[in-house]
Amino acid sequence: MKCAIIASLIFLCFPLSLSVRSQTPLKVLVDLSEGGSSSPRLYKKFANYLKAQNCVVNIEHISHYNQQSFDLLFSSIKLPEHTLKLINSYQVMQIKREKGHFSQAAIIVRQKTHINDLQSLSGVHFAFVHPSSITGFADQKTMLQHAGVELQHNQTVFTDNHIGALSLLLHKDVFAIGVDYLFAEQWVKSNGLKILATGEPQAVGGLYAKRSSRPAQLNPCLVAIKALTRNRKPGRSILKLFPDWIVNYQ
Repeated sequence: MKCAIIASLIFLCFPLSLSVRSQTPLKVLVDLSEGGSSSPRLYKKFANYLKAQNCVVNIEHISHYNQQSFDLLFSSIKLPEHTLKLINSYQVMQIKREKGHFSQAAIIVRQKTHINDLQSLSGVHFAFVHPSSITGFADQKTMLQHAGVELQHNQTVFTDNHIGALSLLLHKDVFAIGVDYLFAEQWVKSNGLKILATGEPQAVGGLYAKRSSRPAQLNPCLVAIKALTRNRKPGRSILKLFPDWIVNYQ
């Protein structure tokens, strides 16, 4: 009887830790194609933060989503409806940014270069976000090709984030960059930059879940993620895992 009472008391004192330990971790994928960090330290910090909120996960980063299996998927560009049907998933959270609900490709140069058209960018050094990025490479590449400009492999670098590309331009390490328009807009006037061209707006994405996910396991994760913001800890560091222009997830 004494053993039974002691066992009951232990369970009452530590119900949360026991329930967390008994959970099968959710598989979380972070698509870095639109920018973000692959820092193991930050991923561990994110996982520990979620675990403390009764959300047990294994987090992986990927360079491009191509129907890999997941329980939760962070995608910065909105997934098409036909893709969601194919993978039996739905959007559970929306990205919030300072303004607008889209991401848009922009090609930017320094004002002092006196360049006014894309044709004049032939043979120059470029910096982009990621080879799989839509608004940080693919759309810019298409615009340049339409202008008769072919990117050269030895004159193209990828920084994995938007601020990195802007930094290279400001330090004159490259001649032109391809980044998100709304993010770059705040830097243009005060740093003597010029936007040469913009692409078609792309709806921003968010967090996606499998329809088979159990609400009891999913909901604590959503609450914890929604609480993260760049304005305060721990979101200030954890959200570096995602593109620079994301404020939080709602």
